[in-house]
Amino acid sequence: MDETRYFYRGGAVNPLNLAYGAYPVYTHSAVDRSGSVVGGGLEEEEQARLDAILQVLSRPENAPYLEILNVLQQRILANMGPSVVDQFHKGAHIVFEDGGAVYHDIFRIAAHRGIAKLRKRSWWEYFTGAQIEPVPTNLSSSDSPRGPGVGSRRPEKRQTSHYERDVLPQLGIDLPGGLIGHILVGMVPNRRSQYGDSAGNTFIQTEQYGFKSFYDHRIGHGFGLFWNLAKGWQSGLAGHTKHSEKTGTEIREQDNRHRR
Repeated sequence: MDETRYFYRGGAVNPLNLAYGAYPVYTHSAVDRSGSVVGGGLEEEEQARLDAILQVLSRPENAPYLEILNVLQQRILANMGPSVVDQFHKGAHIVFEDGGAVYHDIFRIAAHRGIAKLRKRSWWEYFTGAQIEPVPTNLSSSDSPRGPGVGSRRPEKRQTSHYERDVLPQLGIDLPGGLIGHILVGMVPNRRSQYGDSAGNTFIQTEQYGFKSFYDHRIGHGFGLFWNLAKGWQSGLAGHTKHSEKTGTEIREQDNRHRR
């Protein structure tokens, strides 16, 4: 049975060791922002769902999406462990301690691989022959045009409920090949007074539904909102989780330095 653990900047400490005058012993278990140990493992149905998604993404034409997923999974595995990878697939809200580096890496992959949904040229740009610079602020909305790719999601347009308006858009990644899943990559607004030491870092989470169709956007997200309000669940690619920034139970790298 897991002991009660308190979280300090140095790691998750077993208070029983302090009571007996011993040196603190650091657990290798990942913890969320509240200090609770993160559970791992996928149910059989969840694993089957994930395997089906990975099978589609393994097709050569879907390589850019698999590359993005692998970058995120490898970072999580290296710094927080396999239990957090499982929670990522279930929809957990995860924050890196990276100053936004992963956000920019993911956009560069999307732009280089040709899956970034850049906005259309204005009439003036068309007339002068100017090209659209591949930067996040030149992304079109995730739902316009609909279909796979990386578009923008902005809180002020009610395209995302995570955090408030920021300079850079959140990146909404609709998966290809008939898949309905979605990966959200964004930056926690750089307002330390409001977001503490999460400010200015990359956040990620998977979502069960994206923006590829009217059903996904309006109906699918509606179901997700219902379960979020009813049970506090977040719906991801493979299942459900309760690790959300709205309840202070997101999973952050800075709370898991004891694993590095």
